[in-house]
Amino acid sequence: MSAKVVVLVESGNHAYEIRDLTQAGYAVVYMTSGMYRNVQEYLDMAVEVIRDKKLFEPEFFERQMEELERKYAVACVFTTGDFMIPLVTQYCRKKGYHNLDPELAQSLRNKHAFREKQTELGFKTPAFRLCRTIEEGEAFLAGMNKAIVFKPVNGNQSEGIRLIYTSEELREAYETLKLLSRFTKGVVENSAFLLEEYVPGPIYSCEFIKDHGGVHMLGVTNRYLGEPPSFVESGFIFPYQGAETEAVIKETYAFIERFQFDFGPCHIEYIMDNDGQLFILEVNPRLFGFPCYWLINQAMSVNIFASITSLFETGVFTANTQAAKVATLFEYYPPTQGYISIDIQSIPSSEEGPVWVMNHAPQSRFVSSTSSNNDTLLSVLTCADTEQQCIEMAQSVCESVEVTVRTKPKVPYLV
Repeated sequence: MSAKVVVLVESGNHAYEIRDLTQAGYAVVYMTSGMYRNVQEYLDMAVEVIRDKKLFEPEFFERQMEELERKYAVACVFTTGDFMIPLVTQYCRKKGYHNLDPELAQSLRNKHAFREKQTELGFKTPAFRLCRTIEEGEAFLAGMNKAIVFKPVNGNQSEGIRLIYTSEELREAYETLKLLSRFTKGVVENSAFLLEEYVPGPIYSCEFIKDHGGVHMLGVTNRYLGEPPSFVESGFIFPYQGAETEAVIKETYAFIERFQFDFGPCHIEYIMDNDGQLFILEVNPRLFGFPCYWLINQAMSVNIFASITSLFETGVFTANTQAAKVATLFEYYPPTQGYISIDIQSIPSSEEGPVWVMNHAPQSRFVSSTSSNNDTLLSVLTCADTEQQCIEMAQSVCESVEVTVRTKPKVPYLV
């Protein structure tokens, strides 16, 4: 009899899922393109690892899956990596595995298709335009006569997103997009880009699970953004209980109903303008990114990766969704260009909580700028009974941190 396995395709969490699933008793086969960093210790826990740059090619992916199905009894197939969502959902629909409708998955991954669908369904959106040339972008910028946001059509982790004021900045953003596309071997598309009206305001997100029985609301997160022109995320509080929470949840239910979101985890980001109007920024059919799984685990005393795997296996979500605690995440980004290292004095830190500190620059390394969430130098996660206690714990950690920067001044007007 074939061994029963779950197939995880391209982790969005550095393969932490493999560890948590193994601890929960699952046997995991992991498929990865090798494009993003995975923790080798956790890869070693998988019963099999398939690593190939051709993973994004539909025919190759399908052949690999069919070989796995001949070798194992596959219980479910899922991904936590944005770029594989369309392929995985298409295969699951074809083979009868529980997963999101593939047409909806594709429309959510394409930012322009999503904006058009929002408009069709009556959601308020910022002004937007799909551009295929710099000249089209310059025309939109001139017509708006205000700041706009440059977005890759299918990017993730805020990579390539930038606030634009001038034609020069637009061209710089487009050059960055071409570099991103080259680095990802065309996975990030560069044949077009999306420009949107810039809506300033506070950011919130909502996490929920849809199974065959209904909606399981996990909660709202209050999110803090770094300074423009990039839109990196520097702070999270989960679950957030504020005056805006009810409106965010109400808008989330409206999204589920109108878009007919039928299955799986989902993460929606919102911005609230000065008039209190909510705009959906983007929707990702997975929960918020690394290391935010920790916030859910700590606040709700669950193994969220194991719970999601059970959902994909059975079609039913059974985990606890009532938070007994509050959890926070603070991300520290490079303050300037130069060689930076971080030294942390001896403090209690463990992934078991209530404080978990990840130092991403224990040794001096060169940083040129902050352009995406992947550029963080320090992650401080805390969990306590109240939001205030979490913040005080995070501040206590920060007071034990020393940041060393070696840099040289640069005359700004030199060509």
